[in-house]
Amino acid sequence: MSTDLFPGDGDLYRGFTYNDIAAGEVKGLSLSPTSASDNTVGLGFKTVWAPATSWVRPLATEQLQIVSDDVADTAAAGVGARAAAVTYLRDDYTPITEIVTLNGTTPVTLLNTDPWRVIDTRVTLAGSTDSNVGTISLSGVTSGDPWDCIEPGRGICTSSVTTIQAGFKLYLHGAIVTTLDTTKIVTTRLVSGRAGDPMLERRRFESVELRDYVPVGILFEEGDDVAVEAMVSTGSAVLHLDPVGVVIDIKRFRSTS
Repeated sequence: MSTDLFPGDGDLYRGFTYNDIAAGEVKGLSLSPTSASDNTVGLGFKTVWAPATSWVRPLATEQLQIVSDDVADTAAAGVGARAAAVTYLRDDYTPITEIVTLNGTTPVTLLNTDPWRVIDTRVTLAGSTDSNVGTISLSGVTSGDPWDCIEPGRGICTSSVTTIQAGFKLYLHGAIVTTLDTTKIVTTRLVSGRAGDPMLERRRFESVELRDYVPVGILFEEGDDVAVEAMVSTGSAVLHLDPVGVVIDIKRFRSTS
């Protein structure tokens, strides 16, 4: 379960800086996950990620399929993405990565049948464009619900949704919220919960700045689902999030004590 208070940053980092952690000089600590973006933030709260609809929290494991909306993303000498790596957690929160050969606009079903939470999707092989040409979508074979998405040319998913894998924790200091329209009030909220429990709002912030840092200060434990949702006061907006935090490998970090 996530906690609002953590026993002192000094106890956690022991005097090390973010630069030390980024350089790999602190055993068991690494910087927080990649940034998230959303081009379709509107009047109601929506998950900050590439798909046009909000994240549907899976209630059970489900086999997944991956597809592009452009024929150029294919292993058959396509100029776009030819293969992608999908990293997901099983229901015991241990990770597994599957490399999938793409077939353009024809869905390809992943071999494994036990995905519980997807934590990363990225292009691993591409043609002359060095990335994906179309939007690459990952969805449930049975439910049809979106699980992840790679926008054209990005090569990697840009989702605020994550789940803390077994043996790890995430201490989230805050996030940098960037919007291209300062005439609108942007409201973001952080939600989290464990499987079987509802996703609860943990923090909420309003901003009209082009680039604004919002403090969080929450330690998330293994098994926690975490996501950011956002809305704007009028119309729609493009939103970008950069998390500021540290991933803790519990065993490796404790061994330094």
